[in-house]
Amino acid sequence: MTNERNIRRFGLGVAAFAALAELLIVLCYARGVLVVEHYLSPMVFAFAGMTMLSGAYQKKPALWLGAAFCLWYVLSRMLMGELYLKYSYPYLCNLCAAYLLALPMAHCTKDEKQSGMKLFSWIYFAGFGAVAWLSLLPAVQGEVMRLPWFDVDIGLQAVDRRLTIGLHPNGSGVMLLISLMMGVWLLCKYQKRWLLLPALVLMAGMYAAIGFTVSRTVMIQTGCFLGALAALALFRLLPWKQLWKKLLVAAPVAMVIVIVVFLSFGWITTGAEKLNDSMNASAEEAFPGVTGLDYSDYYLYPEYPDLSSLYAQDGLVADRDLIEDLTTLTGRTAIWHGIGQLVKDQPRVLLTGMLNSNIISVLDRYTAHTHAHNAILHTLCNMGLPAMLIAVYFTLRAAWCALRLIFGRNAKFSDQILAVMLLVWLLGSLTESSLFVESFTPCNIPFFLTFGYALEAERSLKA
Repeated sequence: MTNERNIRRFGLGVAAFAALAELLIVLCYARGVLVVEHYLSPMVFAFAGMTMLSGAYQKKPALWLGAAFCLWYVLSRMLMGELYLKYSYPYLCNLCAAYLLALPMAHCTKDEKQSGMKLFSWIYFAGFGAVAWLSLLPAVQGEVMRLPWFDVDIGLQAVDRRLTIGLHPNGSGVMLLISLMMGVWLLCKYQKRWLLLPALVLMAGMYAAIGFTVSRTVMIQTGCFLGALAALALFRLLPWKQLWKKLLVAAPVAMVIVIVVFLSFGWITTGAEKLNDSMNASAEEAFPGVTGLDYSDYYLYPEYPDLSSLYAQDGLVADRDLIEDLTTLTGRTAIWHGIGQLVKDQPRVLLTGMLNSNIISVLDRYTAHTHAHNAILHTLCNMGLPAMLIAVYFTLRAAWCALRLIFGRNAKFSDQILAVMLLVWLLGSLTESSLFVESFTPCNIPFFLTFGYALEAERSLKA
């Protein structure tokens, strides 16, 4: 018992440190990577050793497959001649944090109170919620600002006028959505009145910031998450026992919410444009002759003496139709076809994948993009068929676990929220390379932490 308690305490500390490292990676990438490589990784390896020696991995195929995934990453690099991992070592540390810390956390620490999930969620929710609100001021003004004390720019990026918070707009949107979902889970878990108002304020900032990213994938995921929550609430409130009757009511309500949420992001950006026009009009009255925003000193692009040509389009955000080119998933089908051609030309990819130092240039040559826009396909390109099969297993296992919790009669509502979070993540993985991969994303570690706690909730449901 004492040994389990010590493992739990150590694991909670490492999980909290991992969450802070994730936050630091977004705010200051270089320092965050160094923290993961030199400080977090020894803690993760120590936690993995403690839990394996304690026998906690016994009869848990998901945990062993997670360890095998990390091991195959090392072996695949060695087979390609990268004997000392070189460029890949920081990413190995990131993988280990997901598969050897986050995934086994709930089971190996016997964390029935879900303390690890709570601690990680609090750091994500509060940290990224504050950053979301900080990003809204420059976004509404159509500008970009350097965050004090950190080496990160937040605001509307120059090229396509989409919100970025240290990451690509799509990555920024995913980060905000994850934080929002964790905030909802915390509200349900604690059910404290004093928590409601500050949590709603943080969520409002995240919600508005998602609109400014103009990431259609994240917008759809947000709508699906909120629609699924409404459907779950109706499932619990409706008095009928027949599943089909509940679905008959809940499904249309969820669909309406998905559509309204998706459209609401357009309303947010339109309102911001009108506010920006009003601010410019007020500035013109106070300072005649000064109209619009001046981007001539935009420090992110000093090589351009005059950036006016970059802003020829009207509007505050990118001129991006939310339903444009949906038949090709905004060009993703062509990317996937290019990956098929890549595998045909270089069949060795099926065994080992490609080196991190080469994968961006190779994918750019075949797809005109730097990643596969699909988690399973990107895992294939990065680590070969063995890793891809493990990723497929995790996808199917997470989906099955989530459905078991959603339709389990004795499942807690907070555990059902975890299930919905998993399904939303998996939905996003169809069009973005945000899961299973070695690169630093805000998605991998929180996904596997949530997955681990969902597996334990499913196990309790069976018992």
